[in-house]
Amino acid sequence: MKSAFVFCAALIAVVFLQGCQTGARSIGVQPGVTTDGLQMSLVLVPSSAAHDPEFEIAIRNVGETDVCLNLGYMLANGKRMFPQNINLVLIDKTGKTWTLSVGIVHIAGRVDDYMVPLRVGSAYSIRLRLGQLVSPKTGEFQIKLPRDGCAITAEFAGISADRVNRDMEGMRLMNFWNGRLRSNTIRISRAEMVQ
Repeated sequence: MKSAFVFCAALIAVVFLQGCQTGARSIGVQPGVTTDGLQMSLVLVPSSAAHDPEFEIAIRNVGETDVCLNLGYMLANGKRMFPQNINLVLIDKTGKTWTLSVGIVHIAGRVDDYMVPLRVGSAYSIRLRLGQLVSPKTGEFQIKLPRDGCAITAEFAGISADRVNRDMEGMRLMNFWNGRLRSNTIRISRAEMVQ
């Protein structure tokens, strides 16, 4: 009995410490401007792949109403999710701008909205690698960070349900957040990533 108590106490301590370490990544990160009760933040995730940096994008509900987010679309009944409504905007030192999003795949079956309920005080985060993104405007893919640096901001375009299947008609009635949201801006360069 005593050993079971000690084991449970140790397990709780480990879970608590892991939670503290996970949250420590975003300490000191100033999110973007609050827009209609939501905030968005962008953090560079430590990685050994300098050519393919990874970012964590979080959307937090700091408002007074629970909302739903339509992040994009899902395939195969939720087995594959594509946050098409989240973009990364890169601006290099010359002012050249790339607006990048998750590439569109060939779709031959069912498509559903990538819907995420977001209670007041809650946050939802996703991770994206630069190599997963394409520029729909120019057709460029596998974009590399400029060697002398760039500014990166995440954007979210909130829309209502737009891929409603016959068995999901009630999705049209959900309280989807509509509007545009921007994160904080981070500045990184390829030279820094390889150090």
